[in-house]
Amino acid sequence: MSTIRDLPIVNKIPSRHPVRAAFAGKSSGTGDASYYETKGHAVNAFDNALQDYELCFCREDCEDLRGDEGWTDLRVCNAYDMVIGYARLSWFRMESGRYEFTGYLS
Repeated sequence: MSTIRDLPIVNKIPSRHPVRAAFAGKSSGTGDASYYETKGHAVNAFDNALQDYELCFCREDCEDLRGDEGWTDLRVCNAYDMVIGYARLSWFRMESGRYEFTGYLS
């Protein structure tokens, strides 16, 4: 059985790459994901899913998640800081004050 460390360096995110399922699994209401206390908690959860595959968000993209609802596209970089794809995050603040988040990679 291979481990995450056995995967080659990613230069693009292929349609069947396991990071896609791991990333989408952080969406509210799926897997172990729930509703998020803050937008920062949600972004960290999605970024942690990327980091498991030696990928990450471009930090400067993470600064503009304004309002109680919306969406944004974030650049996804590999270990060499090369942009290899994009993440779309959408959010909605519920009456409870917690945030529902959905995320996809392309």
